[in-house]
Amino acid sequence: MEDIKNTAENTENEEKAPSIKDNKKLIILISVILAAVLLVTAITVILVVTLRNDPEPPVSDGVWAEAGTYYSTADSECELTLKDGGTFDLLYGDKREMGSYTLEGEALTLDFSAEGKDDVTASYIDGTIVLSYNGTVLRMIKKVNYTVKFETSGGTQIADVQVLNGKTVPRPNDPDKENSIFVGWYKDSQYKHPFIFDSDIVSSNLTVYARWIEDTGA
Repeated sequence: MEDIKNTAENTENEEKAPSIKDNKKLIILISVILAAVLLVTAITVILVVTLRNDPEPPVSDGVWAEAGTYYSTADSECELTLKDGGTFDLLYGDKREMGSYTLEGEALTLDFSAEGKDDVTASYIDGTIVLSYNGTVLRMIKKVNYTVKFETSGGTQIADVQVLNGKTVPRPNDPDKENSIFVGWYKDSQYKHPFIFDSDIVSSNLTVYARWIEDTGA
């Protein structure tokens, strides 16, 4: 009987042993999964912090919206070119400086490549950059040409002209129209707002309209 009892106990212990081994395997698997989750979380946190500390200028459909060359309306020798990828060139007379830039909201920061050169923070509002450089405050706008069209409403045709952003339009010769007297040029086809040549600033493509009155011959 004693032998039978021992045999039964051994059988019971053998049945319990695999269960203990399975529990150990499960604990190890859970530990590995938890370690992997913690590693992924740590990497995510590092990436978020890095991106916050190193922001990129806004990109719209693969295009850096602010990219382009800007010139000073007061000093034609000064030009700032913002390039796709967040780099810049600054020309001031015969001096050229380079570096990288970041744009956060309306704050434009220029990080110069030259060792010992302090960063410069400028404002970027509605396509206009206000920059303090070498003790001078510069207002800079995009260096692009706009087209000015002349609608003569049946009068002699006047060719379109290209005008640099921020500049004025020279007055063309007055058009002629049969049985009509030329009154002047206007910003709108309702003739409510006169266009003043050599005074009104061009900042977009535009059309000016010739106004006529009937020539009664009186």
